[in-house]
Amino acid sequence: MPDSSTDCFPCRLEWRPSPFAAWGAAALVMLVALSLLATQAAEALPAAVQVAVALLAAPAAGLARQRVLAAAPGVLALRIAGAADATTSRNARRRPEACWMPANGRGAAGPAVLHEQWPVVVLRFTPGDCTVVFWPDTLCDSGRRALRRWAGATPDASPITQFWTG
Repeated sequence: MPDSSTDCFPCRLEWRPSPFAAWGAAALVMLVALSLLATQAAEALPAAVQVAVALLAAPAAGLARQRVLAAAPGVLALRIAGAADATTSRNARRRPEACWMPANGRGAAGPAVLHEQWPVVVLRFTPGDCTVVFWPDTLCDSGRRALRRWAGATPDASPITQFWTG
């Protein structure tokens, strides 16, 4: 029986910067500043320097948040390699391929692997350094299912160990 779950491809998913990730980056900057102030080396600093570090942590956290939110939105197109070829036999091994098209024009295309570590879904392009991260607030349930179907098109689609697929 043919696998009907791959007949609906190609699939296009829209990506946008995650507010969850932005607030996480801001919280991380604040925690780094507070942990630096909690060290023994910070106790030797004058009180004015300690106050300056504490006061500069908030603007630095805001800049970290803005940097995450300033990422260009994009579109991720998914397809199974060979799915549209009439010459490919049914038993031939198909590789998942993706095409990442951000608004800033620096995209990537080719084979990719999916790693899902709840609540984050990470798609890595194997020939390059491009990585697309989907947080729960940037990917709807149907998009998450489409990514899972796409990655499960072949048994060896994702060589990365799956710790948790939620």
